[in-house]
Amino acid sequence: MHGESAVRLTADDTALTERYWETVTKWQTPEPERDLMLAVLRVAMRDFKKRYHARDAHFRNARDWLFEGGSDELFAFESVCAVLRLSPRRIRNSLLQWIKQKDGKKMTVG
Repeated sequence: MHGESAVRLTADDTALTERYWETVTKWQTPEPERDLMLAVLRVAMRDFKKRYHARDAHFRNARDWLFEGGSDELFAFESVCAVLRLSPRRIRNSLLQWIKQKDGKKMTVG
């Protein structure tokens, strides 16, 4: 009996997850979930850039989320990009180009 309730819970969880993604992926109407995901992405990119030279916990958390996070979690970088219809590869390449420019400027000045 305990096993049956676990199976039912898992099935319910799957159904809820599917319903959630159906809600989140509607593009025509503004969704609070989409706004939250966009805010998470913006904070991560801000922390990555502003804290790049400090290499503190904020930078490391942003770096890990942007470059090393798993793609199977709801708020993983890849999932957020999918909902927002953004390319994770382009964002990562843009950040890597930014690093090259930042480090290049620092090397020529210093």
